[in-house]
Amino acid sequence: MYFHPEYQRKFIANLLQKLTVNDFKNFSFNLIFSTHSPFILSDIPSQNILKLSEGLPIEDSDNVNSFGANIHDLLADEFFLEGNTVGTFASSKIDEIIRFLFLKNQILELEKNIVSDIYSKSLVNHMKEEISSINNKLEKEISYSKDQILEVAELVGEPLVRNKIMEMVEIIFAN
Repeated sequence: MYFHPEYQRKFIANLLQKLTVNDFKNFSFNLIFSTHSPFILSDIPSQNILKLSEGLPIEDSDNVNSFGANIHDLLADEFFLEGNTVGTFASSKIDEIIRFLFLKNQILELEKNIVSDIYSKSLVNHMKEEISSINNKLEKEISYSKDQILEVAELVGEPLVRNKIMEMVEIIFAN
């Protein structure tokens, strides 16, 4: 079913309404749908859904009922999405930026510790070596400016992720 999402959302209700009018009172129906639409699945009880993987039926072992379920949850569960409900490009871009910010934050934390006088010389040397190691990792990563990160962060539709990136930017680029 390649309807507009709003039509998909209403399809089962409209179909059942049409089939229950007086013209069809004496008939019994078995309907078979093949769909990738979470809107359609959210109107069908799980016991009436046959899941296929590589063309073969599989047992539904997660006990998540599709009837009335959130479509986001259905996408993640019923359609075998592997760990992420975000597009691969967006996910890798966000991961890349977070990894960059994380490494930069590690350096900042180590630099703060080095300037405090509470650590032994050997521990300070170890922290300096760790900073050098992190800098080597950063050289292998794509480098971002504050403006570049903020530009991408403004595009992120998930508020939790967007706000965390903004928070990390404020910490790392505070100087």
